Amino acid sequence: MQSENPEAKKKWYSRGRWAIVLALIGVLIIVFVAATGGEYGAWTMWIAVPLLMLGLGYLFVINAIPVFLSYDTAVKTESEEQEKPRGDT
Repeated sequence: MQSENPEAKKKWYSRGRWAIVLALIGVLIIVFVAATGGEYGAWTMWIAVPLLMLGLGYLFVINAIPVFLSYDTAVKTESEEQEKPRGDT
């Protein structure tokens, strides 16, 4: 039995979940290498830097595109708020 409510499908969608995971793994690797003074696992920086580049780059892109293309229709400007007719007059 499927729900007819479209909100139920969007509920599980998380913008950038995998990008955050990649960035966190990259940060954890860098923290580990910095905590050990570069003695252990310095070669893992070859993995950490691309993970950070992909994760942070993707987060920037998915958050910047709606701003540049003005897809954010939920935010109304002050002029739009003033133009809205009031029901009590």
